[in-house]
Amino acid sequence: IFSVYDNDFQQIFHPDFATKLQIKGVAKKDIACLKKPITYYNLMRVAMDFSDGVIQQSPHVNEDVMNYARQLGKPILDYLPPEAFYSVCTDFYDKVFEAGEKKE
Repeated sequence: IFSVYDNDFQQIFHPDFATKLQIKGVAKKDIACLKKPITYYNLMRVAMDFSDGVIQQSPHVNEDVMNYARQLGKPILDYLPPEAFYSVCTDFYDKVFEAGEKKE
């Protein structure tokens, strides 16, 4: 499960960043969306592509990132204040786990 925070950044990654991600088990197609320049948004896309669910951990996050998460059709836990989050977090993890078991 991938958590999205309000730590959006504008810096562009070094041009060799995608090449450095190509370790054993990571195919070029897995990181194909990391086209140059490599941005925060594209990096978040890769993280969500390989996650089973997404949690919005801050009230104000990059809306493009959350829109992409919704397009994936994976379970999403929208932002909740801490006092409400803790009561539903375990249920969300269970839901994601059960969805993954059904795929296998």
